[in-house]
Amino acid sequence: MSAKKEEKKLLPKGEEGYYWGRHPVLTLLEESPQRCLKLYVMRGAGGEAVEKALDICKGRSIPFQMVDAAVIKRLCGGENHQGLLAQISAVALEPLESYLERVPLSGPALLLALDHIQDPQNLGSMIRSAEAAGAEAVLIPLRRSALPTGAVMKVSAGAALRLPLLPVGNLSQTLQLLAERHHFWIVGLDHRAERTLWEEPLPDRCVLVVGSEGRGLSPLVAKRCDDRRCIPMRGKTGSLNASVAASIGLFEWLRCVDKCSEGL
Repeated sequence: MSAKKEEKKLLPKGEEGYYWGRHPVLTLLEESPQRCLKLYVMRGAGGEAVEKALDICKGRSIPFQMVDAAVIKRLCGGENHQGLLAQISAVALEPLESYLERVPLSGPALLLALDHIQDPQNLGSMIRSAEAAGAEAVLIPLRRSALPTGAVMKVSAGAALRLPLLPVGNLSQTLQLLAERHHFWIVGLDHRAERTLWEEPLPDRCVLVVGSEGRGLSPLVAKRCDDRRCIPMRGKTGSLNASVAASIGLFEWLRCVDKCSEGL
């Protein structure tokens, strides 16, 4: 199949789905890597294009997976995929490095960091709450996490189009960078924590970290937190839905910042 025919498979900007074929996938990775959520490579596929695609993914921390040919064939509807298929985002994800170049080193700022949230509904709800509470951006690991697909965009009620979504390869290392170089205080929501969310005002420069639905904060991320807070509950339910907990934490930060600005 010619390169021109393959290029017709490229989806218009703003749509979500898959690219397949060596030329379209390599073009995507070279020109718009921020839109690639994951690369699927057929087992046994080789050649310069495949090697180059894998090198780009490794350099940009884009997840990739070696799969059987049947997996790719199913995802592309039986088209000639040439061993490569990329899942793309409905919106462009902004590289963390470029975002941090414009972040002030002082003054109130809130980031929401998601520690392997796997439910797309939760992800969309969290993005919506973060935007409503005035957060600057949402940090999303691309491995073992729900991805910002069209369904997530819909649940976010458009917030994902207004709020920077930052893909991260290693959340623990990213939190360390934000703390050391950009003066953020890392606060993890953890139902096992001894201190409650109301015990002390949240800092004005805050990264609020929310753990996965089942396991909560991962051990490495929990250790990276400067502070861990729980949401006090009187009922018998052991924990809240992750998106509900995130909303409570986000708006508690907003309350603290507004109260401080009023001089109360």
